[in-house]
Amino acid sequence: MVNILHMGSIQAGLETSCINWMKDVSDKYDFEFFLPSARPIPNNRNQITKKFLKGNWDILFMIDDDTVPLSNPFKILEHNKDVCAGVYPGRGDTGFHFHVYKLGDNYPEKIFFKHFPPEERVGLKKVDAVATGCMAVKRHVLEKMIEKGMAPFEDMFDKEGVLITNDDMAFCLKCRELGIEVYADWDVVCDHIKNVSILEVLRFIEHAAKTGKPIISMSGEDFKAHIV
Repeated sequence: MVNILHMGSIQAGLETSCINWMKDVSDKYDFEFFLPSARPIPNNRNQITKKFLKGNWDILFMIDDDTVPLSNPFKILEHNKDVCAGVYPGRGDTGFHFHVYKLGDNYPEKIFFKHFPPEERVGLKKVDAVATGCMAVKRHVLEKMIEKGMAPFEDMFDKEGVLITNDDMAFCLKCRELGIEVYADWDVVCDHIKNVSILEVLRFIEHAAKTGKPIISMSGEDFKAHIV
C-alpha cells in the first residue's frame, strides 16, 4: 500500500515518478496507490494506518508530498526490515542536517537526538529515529502498536504541553519500546522541498566557510560533500 500524503502542495511529477518506480519492480511486488489528504499530518498518518489494517496489505509505504526520492525508493523493500526509510535533509538553528538520529546518552530521562557523522552515512544503518517522509512499515509493527493501545503517529508533548518531538521521532521511540528495530538506507536519498530564505542559506554557507566545517555531507557516491 503506497501513499503520497497530499497536504496541498504535492511536488510536480512526484505521482508519475512513483508510478514509474512501481512499474520498475512490479515483477517483485504488487502495489496499490493512494493520495490521502487528511489534516493535520499525524491524523493523516493514523487514518492511513486504519485503512491499511482493514485491508490485506503487507507493507505500508509513505512518501510525503514535499519529499522527492532521487532514485527508486522501493529499493528499501529489498532489505526486508520491519521499519526502513530513505533519508532526506532538513534545517535547524545550526544549519542543515539529515533527519536521521541517534538518541542522546541520557535517554530515557531526557529525550535528545544526535546526528550521524558523515563517515557513518553509508548504506543500510540501524538507527534510533528517522523521519517518516519516505518509509516502509510492515503490518505486524502497526498491529502490535494498536494492540498495546498506542496511536502510531502522534506528536509528543511534556506535562506543560511543550513539544518534545514530532510524530516521526515519536513513532520510532514507540518502535524502540516494543523491541522493533528501525533502519535508514543512506543510498536512498530524497530531496526535501521547502521555502527557505536565501539570506538564511548564505548565513549557513558563511558559517561553514569561517569554521571549515561543512553544513551537510551526503552519503552515496554521487552526493558526498553536496548541500543538495
